[in-house]
Amino acid sequence: GVSRAGNIIPLLDTKGYLAMRREAFANSGLALTEANAPDLLLADTTRYTDFSKYLVGANNLTQDYNLGYVTGGELTSFRLNGNLRREAFQFDRSKSSDRYNIGFNVNHRSADRRFTLDMAGNFAQNSSNLTVYDPASYLYLMPHLQLRNDDGSLNWKIGPYSFSSLGFTNPLAQLENSFSGKFKNLFANIGLQYQLYPDLNLKITGGYSFGNNNEKARYPSTGIDPSTSNLPFANFSSGSRYSWIVEPQLTYNKQIGLHNLNFLLGSSIQQDGSENTLLAGTNYSDDNLL
Repeated sequence: GVSRAGNIIPLLDTKGYLAMRREAFANSGLALTEANAPDLLLADTTRYTDFSKYLVGANNLTQDYNLGYVTGGELTSFRLNGNLRREAFQFDRSKSSDRYNIGFNVNHRSADRRFTLDMAGNFAQNSSNLTVYDPASYLYLMPHLQLRNDDGSLNWKIGPYSFSSLGFTNPLAQLENSFSGKFKNLFANIGLQYQLYPDLNLKITGGYSFGNNNEKARYPSTGIDPSTSNLPFANFSSGSRYSWIVEPQLTYNKQIGLHNLNFLLGSSIQQDGSENTLLAGTNYSDDNLL
């Protein structure tokens, strides 16, 4: 499928922005200087970028595929289903989130109806290289801001003044950062029931879950304002978790005249655990070391 922002905010073009700024200075009585008006005196006023369309106006492509299979008879049924979903980042098509999962359900009962089995499971994996980036936070930059130099590198200055000293950043800097993450989850459960005698039933239910993650985030010098003291850095994390539970039950139900006699004997056995590792590297001297 294809989606796009429904209500794109209309912003001033360069001509309108410059007129507004000059009117503001005229009303305040302040004199224009390179220090207080670099956007008027130092920036290239012939440039124009509609940031509402450039950053959030592109189409967002989504691919979604589903496949299912069902079979069975009077006593047994089986269902298998799978799904694949891919969402591309509208501002950079090379970045996306891919998710697939496969699941099943099995239901069975014996011909004499004394035994029943219900079982289900699901496995899902998500792979993503989407950076933590919200283009909408950069919509209100001046429309004639130069984002790249002639050699293709990111621009970080207006005249002698750095972007950071003027209180903003280059919106393309976030795209220099890289992220890769893989997340896996497995869920399974089972239920067994057997009628030992007409009034006595044995039931066992159990479940298991497992998940792990592996994430890498790198922040090279090309995405950092060179006027700051910040150096390249990277974060790495991994983790896993699991849990299982088994619950046996023995039930006795007896109708005696106008009275019901009910007994329940059961227990619950369960365990869970997790393990996580986080590594942070800072002050890299070379992007190749990230």
